[in-house]
Amino acid sequence: MKNKSGMLKCEICGWGFCGNYSSVNAHHIKPVSAGGENKDDNLILLCPNHHAIAHFISHTHKGKYSGPSSKQELIDETILYEKSPELLKSKHQRNMTSLLGKMFFSL
Repeated sequence: MKNKSGMLKCEICGWGFCGNYSSVNAHHIKPVSAGGENKDDNLILLCPNHHAIAHFISHTHKGKYSGPSSKQELIDETILYEKSPELLKSKHQRNMTSLLGKMFFSL
């Protein structure tokens, strides 16, 4: 996403990247390792802070992805985490507990 001056910007907060393309973080909504593709609807530009949150709310285990399924869902969950980290943390813990339970019982 670009702003009016043509600078790249975070698609969540609008933080601009002043021509320093090394600080641009393109994030795959569904990781390539889990079958995600390098297409516009699976990519989002994020500032370093929102990129870190995106990785916190998404996880992949043995090629199975659990996390946001669309750009809008990723944006919504990132904003939710910023406002109430304990809500998203509890959701993340429930997902991990469920995943670990499935792994244990599948042995």
